[in-house]
Amino acid sequence: MRIILLFIVLSCIGLLSYAQYLQHVENLLPCPLCVAQRVAYWLLGLTALLAFIHNAKKTIGRRIYGFLMTIFALTGAVVAARQSWLIRFPESFACGISPEEAF
Repeated sequence: MRIILLFIVLSCIGLLSYAQYLQHVENLLPCPLCVAQRVAYWLLGLTALLAFIHNAKKTIGRRIYGFLMTIFALTGAVVAARQSWLIRFPESFACGISPEEAF
């Protein structure tokens, strides 16, 4: 179980590092949806790190950490799906500007 948590932490670190590389080296500014996905990765990674450090022996502790990680992962997936939808169907907004762009 601990190896899976460590893999999740390292994956989140890698993905967030790549996002920072794209922002600061390639000069690609993140949109609000990208920032929301970064927050979801941060929360997922930090929760996995806490679960790794805590190493809960009881089932209730593992379920709480698992529930939180699932919520954060699903939140990131929903935001990513929304972003993919906006990229695929940009004409779905009548005014030509999405609420995310106005933000």
